[in-house]
Amino acid sequence: MRVFILDIFLRIAIFYSQLIWFLLQDLYLMAKWLKLKEAADYLKMGRSTLYKFVGEGTIPAHKIGREWRFDAEELDKWMKSGRKTSSKASEI
Repeated sequence: MRVFILDIFLRIAIFYSQLIWFLLQDLYLMAKWLKLKEAADYLKMGRSTLYKFVGEGTIPAHKIGREWRFDAEELDKWMKSGRKTSSKASEI
């Protein structure tokens, strides 16, 4: 009986640790990608200016369906490089 209870306790502990790991990974991935308005706020610029940069291909952006998404890490690198990115925006 004691082994049975320990086995169940161990399975529950493993389940919850995997659940917590999954949720933390999901939060990390969600925080990484920004929508256009969020990216404009993050960069402290207007949405129309951000649209202009996307159209020129001077800012790292990814079109997913009909919406533009921005990777916060890529935006940080872009800002640190003096806003001289020459890569075209990618479409998915």
